[in-house]
Amino acid sequence: MEVFDQRIDQFGKRSRRRRPAPGPAVVFLAEEALVTPHPPLDAEAETQPWRAGALAALHAFQAHGYRLLIQALPGERPARIQQGLLQRLGHEADVEVEGMLPHVEVEDLPALLRQAAASQGLDLRRAWFLSWDEALGAVARRSGCRSVRLLEPGRHARRRWPLLRGHVPMRLMEAVVYVLRCDGHLAAGQSLPDPA
Repeated sequence: MEVFDQRIDQFGKRSRRRRPAPGPAVVFLAEEALVTPHPPLDAEAETQPWRAGALAALHAFQAHGYRLLIQALPGERPARIQQGLLQRLGHEADVEVEGMLPHVEVEDLPALLRQAAASQGLDLRRAWFLSWDEALGAVARRSGCRSVRLLEPGRHARRRWPLLRGHVPMRLMEAVVYVLRCDGHLAAGQSLPDPA
């Protein structure tokens, strides 16, 4: 007998979906959503300032039981810089990130997501992919993840995302609230407390 739940899908509609297998929920988040401005490839992790709301977003996800995986910036960088970024997240935000995924082209993303899910014991049906790259988001969705398009820093227009059937881009903290509501962690109208 199939078991269904009545959670809200990423378009705000109730859906009868097959309940995901037990396992941790996960958020895939682009490194670009965390650090600003686009750092030079050889910039030390300590010199990269955080984007507004980035640490609060990660903390909110972790507080609700989500595992976090960061997709690295495009380009080759020394492993010590990526490791330094993960250490900073632990020290400055008390956030435990499962690891850094390499940046890949659109056509390679499904294999990367499946590999990450297999190695970390994740169910992609419980995964969210947050990025402002339209093509990556659409491919992640076809791979089984739900996705949210982030509003690119410096942009104020909220044009629709055609490949995701009308999904409207959101700022990072808006996306956090949206994900938590869709997964039943926040009631409609409820929001997160302001970060201290």
